[in-house]
Amino acid sequence: MSKKTIGTDEFFAEIILEASLAGQKAGDEWLKNAKPKYVISGFEDSPLLDLCGNAHVRTNDGRTKFGKYLKKRKRTSTLTVPLNTQYSFRQEHGLQVAIAKAALKVLQDKYGIPKLYIWDYID
Repeated sequence: MSKKTIGTDEFFAEIILEASLAGQKAGDEWLKNAKPKYVISGFEDSPLLDLCGNAHVRTNDGRTKFGKYLKKRKRTSTLTVPLNTQYSFRQEHGLQVAIAKAALKVLQDKYGIPKLYIWDYID
């Protein structure tokens, strides 16, 4: 458990870092097991590992302490948890879902952050 006081900005920054590390580990595992799924005509030497897409951990309630923390750090118009992994800019849907699920598990199951969900899409 975090050594910071629960509910403070320092606490939230620390648990987001922990969630990012869990996401990194899940991403490493996903890539280790990924096999090419799709080939685009004319690009046979560059097969795709999955459909193109993304996934994010978000909160649907900006009134919680965590939601208020995200509002302070706001970089987008949504209350998205700012996960940072080496795969943040990759576009494989399955990879991003694996990262988001691992991060969500840390935030919700370990630290009890309420009202979080995974928002994902396929391009």
